[in-house]
Order: sequence, then C-alpha cells, then structure tokens
Amino acid sequence: MRAWTEDTESGSCLFRMLSELSRSRYTPVGALMDDNVQSIDPKSIMFTVPTVSNELPPLDPVETQPRNDEPQMHEDDWCQVEFFHKGYVQELERMLREYKTFEASNRQMITIEGEQCPIWRNAYVREVVRQPLLTGNEPAGQIARIVGGQIGPAPVLYMTSSWSGRVQKGFSVGVGRNVYLYGYVMNDDVPVIGASLGPDPDDQALVRAFTRLNAALGLVLVDWKQQFILLDTSPNGKIKVWQP
Repeated sequence: MRAWTEDTESGSCLFRMLSELSRSRYTPVGALMDDNVQSIDPKSIMFTVPTVSNELPPLDPVETQPRNDEPQMHEDDWCQVEFFHKGYVQELERMLREYKTFEASNRQMITIEGEQCPIWRNAYVREVVRQPLLTGNEPAGQIARIVGGQIGPAPVLYMTSSWSGRVQKGFSVGVGRNVYLYGYVMNDDVPVIGASLGPDPDDQALVRAFTRLNAALGLVLVDWKQQFILLDTSPNGKIKVWQP
C-alpha cells in the first residue's frame, strides 16, 4: 500500500484523469456481436466497467424527457467517486486492497476501432455499510453552503437504451464548470454524497469541494476505479492520498 501527499493544485491532476475516465464510454461488448447471432455462451459475456455498487438509490419514474439542467448518469457510474466518514477508512482500505487484486486478475484488453480497451471477465460488486453523512434540516442546503455551490435538480439514471428513474428526494450541487456533487435525502439524513465530472471540467473544483467537506464534516473521498482515497488536507495545503 502507498500513502503520499499532493499539493492542492497538482492534486487536480488526479481529477483530470478521473474526468477522462468518467466521460469515456466503452462500446458495450454486445455491440461487437454479429447481428445474426441468436444466442451466446453466458461465460463469454464481459463487463465494460471493473466495479459497480451493489445498490441504487430509490427512484421515481421518468415520464418525460429530462431537462438539459438535470444531471444524467449511467447506472454503472453511481457512486464510482464518493465521500465517506473518516471512521470508515479502514474498511475502505480493505476493500481497495481486495478490489485491486480482483481487477487485475479479471482484466483483459481488446481492440475496438483500432484502439486497445480494457474489459473484465467479472465486475467487483461493492457492498458498503451506509451511515448518515449529514443530518438535520435541509441537508442539501448545508452541503451547498459548505462547498460554496448551487443546489440543482435530482440526477436521472439511465441504462443503455432507457431511463431508469429520477433519484427520489435527490439533489445535485454544482461546484464548478461541469463538476457537481449529488446525493439524496432519506429520513432527514444524507446517506450518499457522490461526485461527477463532465467534459472539460474545472480541475480545481472537486479539490476545493473535498478540502471543505473534509474540514467541515471529516469526510474522505474515494475513487473506486482509480483506486485511491483522499484522506485529509494539512495546513500547508498538502493532500494526503492513500493507494493499495
């Protein structure tokens, strides 16, 4: 395992890599099949993401086309980058060590349109114990005030060809150009705070949001695909990073 520090500016390099991954969509393996194929061996089915959450938020049906200002994300992207309390770090480290070995042993490369792309024989299914990250009146407003962002509409989740639903009692908080936090409220608690980066994001925006949530609520930030945890920020601006 490794732990090191990054200053807040160079730390944005981590999120620059993240934004490239989050907005790239691999061609589904099924799309590579011949249209005349009527059946396939289940053992040949491969995954285009290495890890997924075992849970989705409660959803309301989407009956009309979502508005342009409503954040939209694939179900597989739910909680790929998310916040946890510091007290959960030991379990996060355990899971990342396990996931690192799993991911490497299940990864293989294929060529799509002349480019090498990874696919996986199996996906690591993350099972985490959800604890309230924030409680009280208007928790989404509290998050927005802490990070200096604007509250926005609930995210809309989709599958490849259909809308899955709009996150029930969900919210988003814009923190910079094409960077937003998201989550939902359940019984006046917020069990999930995730982060999403779109095309050409403000690289520093998520760094700033992390440092403020870390200082105010003691939250750490996990990037499951990239396999690292942002642990805390020192007075001199260094961010402590952990990797398995």
